[in-house]
Amino acid sequence: MHPSQIAIRNPVFIFIMILVIGLAGFNAYKSIPREAAPDIQIPLLIVTIPFPGASPEDVESLITNKAEQELQTIKNLKKIKSTSSESVAVLTLEFTSDFDISDARTKVREKMDKIKPNFPSDAEDYQITEINLSEQPLMILNIAGDMGLLGLTNLADEVKEEIEGIPAYLKCAGQEVWKKKSGFM
Repeated sequence: MHPSQIAIRNPVFIFIMILVIGLAGFNAYKSIPREAAPDIQIPLLIVTIPFPGASPEDVESLITNKAEQELQTIKNLKKIKSTSSESVAVLTLEFTSDFDISDARTKVREKMDKIKPNFPSDAEDYQITEINLSEQPLMILNIAGDMGLLGLTNLADEVKEEIEGIPAYLKCAGQEVWKKKSGFM
């Protein structure tokens, strides 16, 4: 007998099966753990090397390339992104998720101390910054308009109060007012 014929002859059985499958699916959905802001552990370090007065080309050839070559030898390094700007080199290092961030910091410090004598004497001391993605903001809100600085500040205060009134919010921080004039020709 064909399955469609069984379904036609037993509509109550099919209805009950659909109901059971639907309830099982709903129960499974409700039991899945969820977090509004899960703790994301991606070991990231940012190495900043100031080189005052240097052009981006000089920063790249005298600082960035040397640092990249040395840092690439670190075990468990997943990816390096570098930026050579005027007066500064910034290297973002991403490690595999099973690598301890404090070990990564130690290895990076060792490699940077090794390569530092090869940098120009004008280059300043490097800085290593750890990035914890779970501490980064979930939302950044910018307010702009033609209502003037006082109007925008008042609007920002109102929005901040509204956000603080939400029961589940963790922190509403920082209010900076930047005035920028722009003209169109």
